[in-house]
Amino acid sequence: MKRVIGTLLLSVLATPVFAAGGDWTGHISLFDGEKSLDVNDWKGSAHEQDSWGVITDFKRQDWPVSIAIDVMGSVEENNSGSIRKKDQTGEFDIGVRKIWSLPSLLLSPYIGGGVAIAYAEKESNEGGINTIQRDHANGIWVGVGTYWNITDLFVVGLDMRYTQAEVEIAGKDVDAGGVNAGFTLGLNW
Repeated sequence: MKRVIGTLLLSVLATPVFAAGGDWTGHISLFDGEKSLDVNDWKGSAHEQDSWGVITDFKRQDWPVSIAIDVMGSVEENNSGSIRKKDQTGEFDIGVRKIWSLPSLLLSPYIGGGVAIAYAEKESNEGGINTIQRDHANGIWVGVGTYWNITDLFVVGLDMRYTQAEVEIAGKDVDAGGVNAGFTLGLNW
């Protein structure tokens, strides 16, 4: 799974190079925010996780929608005495994104959705005994956001998305998805 995500991440990062030909437009942005997970599935502080990622979209100028390829990750660590817990999720989202341009405001709001490949892991270390439980599953994602064009090349923005994907951790169905919300900083071509 790590090899697949690594390959996909390299593909995402190479997108501007391949799309630089004159008929293509797109964005690539770093994401920093927080992911809220189901409080019934993720106990204690684990349901609020720091989140980061890479958000990309690209299209030919005559296409009505962009292809969206996003990679997101989140983690929460909790150490209390000799007990250490680490909960994390990851997702690879692929789909489409409709972007509207509002040149007078320098804004480009968007909406998108598609298929998510989600990963979840719960790790605990109590008294020197380490336990790791993980799973991955397919699901869906939908999201909204906006790009603010601060120059012809640089954009900042906001992104919020909901992902749903059921994984099995310790014999229990757990939603590895949730709501990611945060800020973006990136490039526009």
